[in-house]
Amino acid sequence: MFAGAFTKGKSAAIQTFGTDAQRVLVSLLFEDSVQIISSFDLNKIASLTYSDDVRDELFDVFRETLERPTDYTVLTLQKTLVVVRHAVIYGAEDCVDDAVPLTRHVDDLRRYNTVLIAQSNPNSALGFWHKLKGGGVDMG
Repeated sequence: MFAGAFTKGKSAAIQTFGTDAQRVLVSLLFEDSVQIISSFDLNKIASLTYSDDVRDELFDVFRETLERPTDYTVLTLQKTLVVVRHAVIYGAEDCVDDAVPLTRHVDDLRRYNTVLIAQSNPNSALGFWHKLKGGGVDMG
């Protein structure tokens, strides 16, 4: 819930100040009403990676999202991983080089569990929201 509010604020900022490519990507990643990204949208993002400048802009959004998973919803993280995977497979060859630094963050996500984070620090905002929601497992 708190992460969703932050995501909406981040999405609004990029929608206002971001580039066209970032706006397209953010509308898919940060909008929780979009549960599944269509193959058409995935291919559109992959085709945008053939421009060096646009690819850098897209990977900036991926990096921002994966560096701080507690700021985003689990659904946003899952969609980010799906789009990165699709860009690496079907996008420009340089996507592989750009994705290598993201592997550190993906390894961290393997151990990521919002329930354990909230329980280990109950006085944090995440701990508060976890108690408010009744405490449970991750959605998504």
